[in-house]
Amino acid sequence: METRNQSIYRERVLEKRTLQAIADKHEISRERVRQIVKEIEERQEIRFPEQPVLVQDIPWTRKTYNCLYNDNLTPMPIAVFVEYVKHNDIRRIPNLGRVTAGEIQSKINNLGYEIDV
Repeated sequence: METRNQSIYRERVLEKRTLQAIADKHEISRERVRQIVKEIEERQEIRFPEQPVLVQDIPWTRKTYNCLYNDNLTPMPIAVFVEYVKHNDIRRIPNLGRVTAGEIQSKINNLGYEIDV
């Protein structure tokens, strides 16, 4: 059974829900949501899979995830995403700038794939 804090963590980190939506649902403040997420990450109570399978399984920053989600790239398997990046310029994605492209390159390279963005 999932505890309230685990549920809050899942909603915020994995489902990418807003602080306000989570706070309203659980009748707590947005700051308390932030604190719960930070506490769980520090204790490593919940971990991301060792080897993510899909692009959406990678713990992206909110902006990067939104850019990839809006371009419908999050449900792709990582190997397919790597091929997509090799053949397409992902910098054409709206709001995806130099820093966001750097994050994508860094996280994908850390998984053992080689891409240049």
